[in-house]
Amino acid sequence: MLSILVIHLLRQQFDNDGYAMSRWNKALLALSLQLLGTAFATETQSLQEIDDIVNHFAQHSVREFHGENTDFAIKIGQLDSHLRLEACSENLTPSIEFGQVSQHNFTVKVACAAPKKWAVRLPVKVQVFKHVVVNKQHINKDMPLTANELDLVRQDISQINDSFYESIDDLSGLVAQKNIASGSVIKHHMVKQPTLVRRGEMVKMVIQAPGITIEGTGVAQTDGIKGQVVKVKNIRSNRIVDAMVVDTGITTIPM
Repeated sequence: MLSILVIHLLRQQFDNDGYAMSRWNKALLALSLQLLGTAFATETQSLQEIDDIVNHFAQHSVREFHGENTDFAIKIGQLDSHLRLEACSENLTPSIEFGQVSQHNFTVKVACAAPKKWAVRLPVKVQVFKHVVVNKQHINKDMPLTANELDLVRQDISQINDSFYESIDDLSGLVAQKNIASGSVIKHHMVKQPTLVRRGEMVKMVIQAPGITIEGTGVAQTDGIKGQVVKVKNIRSNRIVDAMVVDTGITTIPM
């Protein structure tokens, strides 16, 4: 507007057949030039600098939460290219205003304190990649998981909603809790320890002490997995004792 007014007054000066400008026009022209100079003198904040600050802050936050060697990618929302902000005379201050780094979606606020207070906000989306265990073929319920059926695949863990495995060795000896479709990320709730002792079946009862081992036979009163304490009925004495499952059909009785 100011530039248009100045051009109009200057044009009017030369369109008046040589007559001098009126005092009012001279005063208005001087004021317009002064205001126009002030407007042009005001520096605007670099939007690229804001983008760089958000990028650096987001990367630092992700590494701090997930670890320095984390494999990740971030996507930052764009500022309106027509945005005009007065240049900040102090350091711009970034902070997380909405969400958390652990949620992989959060908003970064960049604030200026002087000479004029202002703030902008940019959404940040984080993808964190890890190698996770995936089964290469269908696995039926109660079937053991073997290394030949498993593979490590790089995936964005922000899309995985449950605990997962990062090592095939961690699944050694486990069985499927349910049918697992081919190509599935193996999650903790999908697998379980195998049942080594079953209710109503005969089991070996082992009592060990320094220099002596006593074995007996009993009937399991409940199912049990490795390390679990179950009730076992001694077939000779009919006494029910607590025994720990150590292997298929084998329990130990603590002394």
